[in-house]
Amino acid sequence: MSVKKINIILFGIEETGSSLITEVLSNQESLLENNNLDLRLPVITNSTVAFFEKPTVRNSWEANFIQFAVPFKIADIINFVQENELENLIAVDTSNTEDILPDYFDLLQNDFDIISANPLVQAFSADFKMALNNSIKKTEKDFVFVNPNEKHLSAKLLEQILKMAAKQNFRIAV
Repeated sequence: MSVKKINIILFGIEETGSSLITEVLSNQESLLENNNLDLRLPVITNSTVAFFEKPTVRNSWEANFIQFAVPFKIADIINFVQENELENLIAVDTSNTEDILPDYFDLLQNDFDIISANPLVQAFSADFKMALNNSIKKTEKDFVFVNPNEKHLSAKLLEQILKMAAKQNFRIAV
């Protein structure tokens, strides 16, 4: 059976994001063996800077985030995934900032599914929710909100990533 390569773009590496990274890394081998899923983290960000992994070096951000992270805009991330022909994109927002919320639209339009544990999502205006729902329908992408107060939040986020990967017709790596 072929392997599905899933590219997780992580927004927010504070406590929740860091826990999710640990969760992904500790489950990588069993997910590959048991589910034929190869979870990757090619871009991770905090609120101001991002680390873009070199496609040939897996998990290189782990040691180099502080030294090599650069200021970013959402367009930089979209350009990176397009230039590197990354597929099966899931944006995971574990931040606690409203700055990224308007970027959800650009992410959806550029083939990202979104999982958010950003507590500010709950304060969306009715107009914003309607516009987001319309964008989700138009792009046929998924959006899942995970309550940031969940126990074992990183495990819940990983569970949602796996559900999304199973549900979607993600391309299989050759």
